[in-house]
Amino acid sequence: LWMQQNSVQCILQTIVHEGIKGMYKGMGAPLATVALFNAVLFASRGQMQVLLAHKDGSSLTLADHLVAAVGASAAVSLVATPTELLKCRLQAQGCSATAIQRLRDAGLDPANHTIYRG
Repeated sequence: LWMQQNSVQCILQTIVHEGIKGMYKGMGAPLATVALFNAVLFASRGQMQVLLAHKDGSSLTLADHLVAAVGASAAVSLVATPTELLKCRLQAQGCSATAIQRLRDAGLDPANHTIYRG
């Protein structure tokens, strides 16, 4: 593990130790799913607005828009959560010993699955 004093040094150290590919570690999943996220978000928001449409044809109220946004957010979270987990695991590959030590320093014990030690 190396220590960086600024962002430029961090970038240079990453390139030296991992090559240019180290700058993009874990980026495959987000790039592959950004279109899916947007499609789910806009499609579900549109469907929620159709469901909430008033029979008299009047505009949706602020509360209606809020409900549509909450529904769309819930739908997108079903897609985003697994891919974000995958992204985090890809970014952390190769540094599991460091990650475990950091968890222990923070009071978390991964072996015992306990949150508090004391």
